[in-house]
Amino acid sequence: MNKAEGRKGLVKTIILIVIAIFIIAYFGFDLKEFFASERFQTAFDKTKEYIVIAWDFTWDITKTSSLWVWHNIIIAIIWNKAIVPVTVIVKGWM
Repeated sequence: MNKAEGRKGLVKTIILIVIAIFIIAYFGFDLKEFFASERFQTAFDKTKEYIVIAWDFTWDITKTSSLWVWHNIIIAIIWNKAIVPVTVIVKGWM
């Protein structure tokens, strides 16, 4: 997909959102009142709370996995068994 196709998708999405807002307003639904309502605010706060919990959980898993790979593969295998011996050999040549 080239950049022009990506922009067409973004423009199409924006146009659809604007059309949807006009249709909702035509039928008398007040978006400002809806977003300011207690029910929406409660639902939004709960959703935000769940997203933060999911993000923290995902971050913990990613961080733990990344640290394991760093210590057990990068440092233990690649650095200690490949790079350090090669640098010792190269220093011996000089």
